[in-house]
Amino acid sequence: MRCFLAVPVPEPVRHDIEGLLRRLHPRLPAARFVSTDVLHLTLHFFADLSPDQADLVRAAAREGCAVTPAFDVALAGLGVFPDPRRPRVLWIGVRTGMAGLAGLHEAIGRGLRQRGIPIEDRPFRAHLTLARLGPPEPALVGVLEEGASVGPPPFHVDDVALVQSVLQPSGAVHTILDRFPLEG
Repeated sequence: MRCFLAVPVPEPVRHDIEGLLRRLHPRLPAARFVSTDVLHLTLHFFADLSPDQADLVRAAAREGCAVTPAFDVALAGLGVFPDPRRPRVLWIGVRTGMAGLAGLHEAIGRGLRQRGIPIEDRPFRAHLTLARLGPPEPALVGVLEEGASVGPPPFHVDDVALVQSVLQPSGAVHTILDRFPLEG
């Protein structure tokens, strides 16, 4: 199974971001914008999990969430990966709550490593993916400059979801398999 552990984005924030995407679409016509129904902050991604490994991921998530207190997150500012010269992903960043997200990522990561589940080696950079970008678009520079002031309402993080992602020609279909409350 292709899965990930993520912080779900609540409906009022998704609604706000939907308005942002409607404003960006005419300026970035070649971009493939994500569906606001699937917006999330990824903590850990797993390209191929067996059912037994999925159970180990659940145990690690349950354990990490049990020691992590709930916290608030505010999103702000637009950016791109890997860099502005070769933009492939348009994202909105985390203004506040990064310490909470990083702590949650690390707490779950410890449990994953202890259970032999491989995790990404690169540094954790919390972000919310908005679009996949194709060829460079001249309007992108202006979008990024104006994006510094973008910021949907803050939200409370009180759980983590294990989500299965099935790739379809029309885009990924996400199904929540389990949720783990923050209890620390």
